[in-house]
Amino acid sequence: MCNLCQKRTGAHTNKVALNERSDISNLLNREFDLQNPNQMWCGDIAVDIDLYAKRVVGWAISEKPDAIR
Repeated sequence: MCNLCQKRTGAHTNKVALNERSDISNLLNREFDLQNPNQMWCGDIAVDIDLYAKRVVGWAISEKPDAIR
């Protein structure tokens, strides 16, 4: 046996933004209902999503979050 045990963390709460960041442009304007695939992709640190199909179209893993793809 590996003698593994779980570690419980405190409850997670999301912070509500009181105002939008003016230094980051809002290109999507929360319009996620698209008519055709490959019109708009959205990305995070490690994944790219086609907003029409709501499916992952690419991903990458790195040891550091500052890696350039």
